[in-house]
This record gives sequence, structure tokens and C-alpha cells, in this order.
Amino acid sequence: MPNQTNDKIDPRSLRLVWIDCEMTGLDVNTKHLLEVACIITEGDPSLKIVAKGPNLIIHQSEKVLDKMDEWSAIKHGEVNSGLTEEVRKSTLTVDEAEEQLLQFVKCHVPEQTCPLAGNTCSQDRAFLKKYMPRLVDHLHHRNVDVSSFKEMCRYSLNLKNICFRAMDDIEGSREEMLHYIKHLFPNTNDSF
Repeated sequence: MPNQTNDKIDPRSLRLVWIDCEMTGLDVNTKHLLEVACIITEGDPSLKIVAKGPNLIIHQSEKVLDKMDEWSAIKHGEVNSGLTEEVRKSTLTVDEAEEQLLQFVKCHVPEQTCPLAGNTCSQDRAFLKKYMPRLVDHLHHRNVDVSSFKEMCRYSLNLKNICFRAMDDIEGSREEMLHYIKHLFPNTNDSF
């Protein structure tokens, strides 16, 4: 992945950029971002957290919130995560959120070297590409999708429920990946 000369690889280029998004629905053409969180980890099997980034709640108008999918409205409502009310109170724009995330990521990973990681991160990437294109342009085009492991192992594992808040979900995705590494690649654990 890294494109370095003289066999000198910047160790920061081997990291993973974990991002989770909460949205008003799954259709990137009609739905909007509500919350975005980011963690940077080492790319080795330890997945050691290098930096815990911002957990940003993005303001959306009542018009946008009124068009939220039923599933999202329930999960982000007062009875569950309470995110919708926090979105109403937020003053952060999507452009301001992108700038904060981009500056955080730039501090920890070189441009276009580190993949996006998370659960169903192709969905997150699609929303980020639409609403935060400069952030996506800084990332490598590859994904480390924990959901692929989950689908292959879901019948044999007892995984905790996700709570539909960005930082909790991305921390859960990292923990889930550590579980897969431990059980699917046991020999890698001894070296970290």
C-alpha cells in the first residue's frame, strides 16, 4: 500500500483510520450525516489506539430530520440513543465537521496511504465521499471491513449489540476485529 522509496516506510502509513457515521437513512442521494467519530489505530494485529479523534454531532434542520427513515428515527430517538435531540442542539455544520476530522487524520496518517476501517465502511465511505470529499481523498481507496468477518462468523460468535452512536460503534468495531484476530489468526497474537 505505501509508496515509499529506499525501503523506508513511514510507520504512520501502516495505520488504520476507523470512522463510523450515523445518518438519517442509508440512501446517500437523499439522506444526511448526523454524527461522525474517528479513531486511529496501528495496522498490526494489536490494533493499538494511536489517537481517539473527535466525535462530531452535525446540525440538521427540522426539514431534514422530518425525512429521516423510520428505522433511523427510532434508533436515534429519545428512547434509544437520543442523537436526534443532540443534532437539533448542535451548531456544527458538515463543512466544519469535515475540517476538524481532516485536520485530526492529517496529524496521524500520511495522505492516501491508510485504509478506512469499520463495520460496513463502504456505506460510511459513500456518505463521506458526498459530504466530506476532502477527508475521503486523504484516505487510501481500500477498506478494512469488519462486517465481512462478522458475516462469516455470525453463527459461532456471541457479539454485543451496537448502540447506534458513532464513537461507541467504532470502538465496538475495533473490539470486534480484535476478537476475530485472536480467534481466526491465533499465531499473530504472540508477537504483540
